[in-house]
Amino acid sequence: MRPPLRPWAVAALLASAACVDDAARTTLPPDTPAPRQPITPVGVYEITLTGLATGQPRSTVTPVRPAFDGRGPAATLSQVGSGLVLENTGNASLLNDGSRTGGGQRYIAFHYRVRNSTGATLSNPTLLLVSRTNTIGGTFVSSLLKTDGTPADSSIAQYVAPTGYVTFASDGVTLLAPFPDVLQVYADGEIAGIAPPTGVTGIFPVGYVVRHRDPAAAASRQLPSTTDVNQFDGEFTLALRLPRQATAAQDVNAVTVQILAIDDSNTWMTESIEEGQDTAAVRRLRERAALLNATVVTVLAGSSVQDPEIDDYPGQRLICSVRIAGTASSPTNYITTPAAYTRLALYLSGESVNPCGAYFRAGTANTPSVGSPYPVTFKATDHYGNVKTAEVDTVALSRVSGPSATFGSSAALVSGSATINVTYGGSGLSVLNGTGRRLRAARRGVYVP
Repeated sequence: MRPPLRPWAVAALLASAACVDDAARTTLPPDTPAPRQPITPVGVYEITLTGLATGQPRSTVTPVRPAFDGRGPAATLSQVGSGLVLENTGNASLLNDGSRTGGGQRYIAFHYRVRNSTGATLSNPTLLLVSRTNTIGGTFVSSLLKTDGTPADSSIAQYVAPTGYVTFASDGVTLLAPFPDVLQVYADGEIAGIAPPTGVTGIFPVGYVVRHRDPAAAASRQLPSTTDVNQFDGEFTLALRLPRQATAAQDVNAVTVQILAIDDSNTWMTESIEEGQDTAAVRRLRERAALLNATVVTVLAGSSVQDPEIDDYPGQRLICSVRIAGTASSPTNYITTPAAYTRLALYLSGESVNPCGAYFRAGTANTPSVGSPYPVTFKATDHYGNVKTAEVDTVALSRVSGPSATFGSSAALVSGSATINVTYGGSGLSVLNGTGRRLRAARRGVYVP
């Protein structure tokens, strides 16, 4: 059964320097945690991603060990690799979305292979983002560098957000998610019982799933231990987005993040926000959930499967406010941190913006009456349900099919919004099309009695 939406709690997010024009976002608190089996820490790792601005991506992984452990500063990966060993495969992708001055984002993804040398089989190994004593306050980021090697603006750290693995459709705007089982999200209460290893100051409720590399073993997330230094049975994808800066010289070229590897006896899955906007990706996630016999699938803000007309996932639950900066008691940013104007959304009379609901909508559409003006509202939004209040655009409404109708004149957005009336001359199912100068809205249908 789909859990009901909980009462709204209003929280004003800090606005990014790249997104100062965004309205304050309304957020919902996480759902009550479901019962879980214990989660066991396995090890802490530092991952550095470079070449993000130069287009020459590389990554290094360093195991983190307690100070004064006897190995000295020259210890190598092989010397400390008695736990999980993570190696970058050399595959990476870098994508730009939106303009520098309009909240544009850079999507980055790096792929790694994983060897389990712990001496025990691991279940559902997952890599959670963590803060440490060396990270930028309240974040999982410990370093941000520009192309000249000097530090980038440290305030960017709180806007570095985990994502699913994404590409773009041929229109250069629509998000696609080529494969499932990348992102994993928990409720804060579900990770509260994890004992932080030495130097870890906080654990975020989001990370990345380790998958099997061998398709023949894809029905399981158990990762066997091996003494063979060449046997890498697992793989994972580290995917992030971060704001583009006003100039190329200010862009982040290198970022270092901190992660905690855990063993999780619960076979759960997460639909990323990016997957939720790709119908083919939703289908793949359903197939993957069935293959793994997942008991719980977490969906995030805007997920289409919250629509009563769409079948639920196994054990479906909603977590809207996924913390990516700050503490559980004082979060300072969420996974829905604002991005660029890339979605033109249509809201029928009676509907409103809901940053958590299906398609980022709330309410039930009112029924039009023949001969009476029926208001349809346009909203300039990003992929994450944020209304872009400073966007300049002119929008128009037209008929795709259905009864005859007359439409109001095209209108300019004001504070990211515009309303155009349609007056119907007959009955039937009306399909409406909304367009801007660059973007096309998803078509909406309404029945005229």
